[in-house]
Parts: sequence; C-alpha cells; structure tokens
Amino acid sequence: MLKGRVWHLLNYWKHRIKKYRYSYPVVFGYSDIVCIPKGKLDDFCRILEVFSAWNMFVELAIPTVLQLLPGTKLSTLEDTQYKSGNVWFPQDPEHFEAMNAVIDGLVSSSGGDLGKLLASFPEEYLYLHPVKLSRFAR
Repeated sequence: MLKGRVWHLLNYWKHRIKKYRYSYPVVFGYSDIVCIPKGKLDDFCRILEVFSAWNMFVELAIPTVLQLLPGTKLSTLEDTQYKSGNVWFPQDPEHFEAMNAVIDGLVSSSGGDLGKLLASFPEEYLYLHPVKLSRFAR
C-alpha cells in the first residue's frame, strides 16, 4: 500500500512539473466509466481499432474517439447530481479515509453478499472505486 501511495505521489508531481502537449485533434483524459450509446458503438469500435493499430495509448485513444464521434454529447461527473467515489489519490488522507468508510459501509450493509450489492449501493454515488468484489461471498 505504501508503494502505491509513493508511486501516485511521484506521478502526480511529475505531471505537475512537466506538462505534456498533444497534437490536435488528440486529447488526453482518463475515466473509470465510459458509456457509449448502442447506436454509436460500431463507429466507436471502428475508430478505436485504427488507434489500436497505431499503438495509441488508451488514455489518448478513448477520449479522442469520443471527441471524433459525430453528434456525441460528452458528460462529466460535474454534469450529474452524483458524487465520485474515487480513491486513486491517497495523498489526500481525509478523502481517502472517507471513501474507505463509504466502501466499508457498503460491504457491511450488504452483509458481504454479492447479490445484495446493488440494493445496498449508496444512491448519491455514481461509482465507488475500488469496490473489491473479492470481499463479497459468492
């Protein structure tokens, strides 16, 4: 766990010190959740296959494809009423502990039963990352 915290902290500072520039129309981003409308899935996959053949990094390929799809409206967490359950950045100990408490509460309220996971999921969160499914009984 300490090794992961050190890696995230070093990576955070590396990107704060040296900003990376990408050529238009390539964009950069990351996301734990990407929802593609069924009608656009074939186009999404076709363009993504081209980027894959070019060995384009996934955090460049997916956001770029989303930008290139005609008539696609991009939404972010700020566009919803939901909270983010992201615990990727342990350099904020208060947030890290708060998210761990929410996840522990989910495991507790579902009684560790995977079948009760959705019914016990807090309604105010879009997702909780990471919810370790290995903590639930099969």
